[in-house]
Amino acid sequence: MQSFIFRTVSLLVFLFLLAGCGGGGGGMMAPTPPPDPGTRPVDSDIVDLINTLSALSQYATNPIAKIPGESDLHTVQCNGQSRCQSAELGVTLSTSTYDVTKLANMTFRSLPAIGGIDNMAEGEGPMPIAMGTTDLQSFGGWLKHSFFFADKSEWDGLGADPREFVAVMAHSSGEPSGSLPSEQTLLPPGSLWGEAFWRGAMVGHVVSNTADFGTRVSGTAKLDYTFSIEYPFPDTEKFGPTMSLSFSQIQAMEGSTSRYPDIGYDRFTLDPDGSFVSQDATLQGSFYGPNQKEAGGVFQRDGISGAFGVDFIGIDTTGSAVPEEH
Repeated sequence: MQSFIFRTVSLLVFLFLLAGCGGGGGGMMAPTPPPDPGTRPVDSDIVDLINTLSALSQYATNPIAKIPGESDLHTVQCNGQSRCQSAELGVTLSTSTYDVTKLANMTFRSLPAIGGIDNMAEGEGPMPIAMGTTDLQSFGGWLKHSFFFADKSEWDGLGADPREFVAVMAHSSGEPSGSLPSEQTLLPPGSLWGEAFWRGAMVGHVVSNTADFGTRVSGTAKLDYTFSIEYPFPDTEKFGPTMSLSFSQIQAMEGSTSRYPDIGYDRFTLDPDGSFVSQDATLQGSFYGPNQKEAGGVFQRDGISGAFGVDFIGIDTTGSAVPEEH
């Protein structure tokens, strides 16, 4: 069972992408990515944006690292701590050593839409840290109230043990809805049954112990939610709510035509505060925005470490219409 951690460093990286792509201030409105790659200075408003986001719901996977020539992968068990020491890698990962002004060397570019999510971007560049510099690559997408992304960092001779290694992890952050989807707000009055649908994208890296380790992947994400409604008959139980979430069309983003098996979840623990965790504890996330207009989270399963973001697209009260696109 993988646990989930909060990692400020990569949050700052992607927030820099947002700021450079037109975001800023305290808002989460989706900006328009630039048409061409380019290096941008850190926007002064990024500090306000970070302060605004500091209290938001955030999820991240534990970093998974591969050392060339070694047979085993290494999972850094941060478990929510701000400092994560790895005896195997000889480094201490610390969120306190990073500063937003160190992101000025990042180069970013827009990416094609994935799963109906138009705002997709990637960034790369040297990331100064206390022990030296590591090369960082980050990519993902954002909506109006949340964003999701995946990181890969290359470490070369840093720490007490000067071995080279590559580490990957994934993140999700947003404005928590504070509650689960409600039939009162999403379904027509008098509905006896109903489903709601969210569609979007996933991004991540291959974390199987193969030559594909660290390969960037992307695909589509689908979240279906069946409401808990009490039928107007005597002694009838109130069932639900239930939720399913799946990732499909997962493929390598460059240098390969590899396709990966779909990943599906159909058993969740749903918290009244709008958060959720899969029964096998390999996926965790939350509904974001007013009236649960968005959802996002992170997962590690079936050889993929990834994050996802989905947008509300519609409802069905007949059992016959399941929208598939934005």
